[in-house]
Amino acid sequence: FFFLDFSFDHPNILAGQGSLGLEVLDQVPDVDAIVVPTGGGGLLAGIGKLIINFYEFFHPLIIEYYFLLLAVAVKSVNPRVQVIAVESERAPGFLTSWKAGRPVFTECLSTLADGLAVSLVGANAFATAAPLVDKVVSVSEEYIAIAILRLVEMEKAVVEGAGAAGLAAILQGLLPELKGKKVVIPLCGGNIDTTVLGRVLERGLVADKRLVKVWLTVR
Repeated sequence: FFFLDFSFDHPNILAGQGSLGLEVLDQVPDVDAIVVPTGGGGLLAGIGKLIINFYEFFHPLIIEYYFLLLAVAVKSVNPRVQVIAVESERAPGFLTSWKAGRPVFTECLSTLADGLAVSLVGANAFATAAPLVDKVVSVSEEYIAIAILRLVEMEKAVVEGAGAAGLAAILQGLLPELKGKKVVIPLCGGNIDTTVLGRVLERGLVADKRLVKVWLTVR
């Protein structure tokens, strides 16, 4: 077994996650924006930039960095594509660090997007992603629940809170500038316990004003 300590910040992880950016550009070459759920910043950093030079690729001194060169994606291929980071308002680690210009320890509260609840953004991920991000937004718990509900109802897809954060930002109206544009939202994660899913769906119905609890006193 090989364990990558602080794995979301390991260069190999950033490189591997960057391959998602290449898939997006291959399948949707005219994409206008990518809305990326963000916690430790690994996926955001990977999608944010592609550095590839075929001459250097075959140089023996850097061939070991093949995946990093190939996959740390999007901005160098198409700089006009907007890269937007989304996090839970209860775990605003990346936004706090982005404003400070460096990774800053941030207290995380309990959130439906527990996969994004990282107190300290990775140093490698932040250094890679921060200059490339066009905007950072924080979503509410209610809209994360609504996003999970919408995906179950309309797409028949079970997505965890972290994976639904991008859609939550759209539903919450945090990105009005994307209206009418071609937008990609990675649904990056389906690791949600079935008992939790039931409670989240009920919470989403309440937030969507489709379920009302009524208390009656019978005398």
